[in-house]
Amino acid sequence: TETSSLTTTTYTYTSLRQLTTFSQDFIILVRVIKKSEIKIFAHSASEQLYNKLFYFVGLDKDGDEIQISCFNKVAERLYLSIIENEVYEIKGGYVKLNDKKFIPARSQYKIVLNENSVVKHVPDVGVIKNGHINIIPINELGGLTLYSMVDVCGIVLDVGDKTKKNTKVKSRP
Repeated sequence: TETSSLTTTTYTYTSLRQLTTFSQDFIILVRVIKKSEIKIFAHSASEQLYNKLFYFVGLDKDGDEIQISCFNKVAERLYLSIIENEVYEIKGGYVKLNDKKFIPARSQYKIVLNENSVVKHVPDVGVIKNGHINIIPINELGGLTLYSMVDVCGIVLDVGDKTKKNTKVKSRP
């Protein structure tokens, strides 16, 4: 396994771009740039079982992002300790392919933390920037793959009257 050159006295951190579904025993260093609320959803329609989920998006020193998901007991254990814009060292969990329709991060993979995962708040020494933007020219939007995430910056030159548009789902203003 290749590792980045960023180290502490104990660990060498794995870069997010080096993670694959075969990655094991990795330790990453990320800034939390987004944190979701805890979501509760039914485990099964026939049973009265519920699952809890929350995720956060981590950004590493190279500007790469990854979604990190926590379920049930792990979600309960970590939710209050994860704070946006703070830096964390994360050890353990497993890497899986991301469903690009439902991701808030620009990444092919996501990490799911488990009971053995260790998440440690570390001092912010300025190694990881506060944000990452992916601005592309508007004329290049057509060449992107479906569900690509980009940042849009533009100037509104004119605002027309409100119109009603009928769609297959329902009519909306």
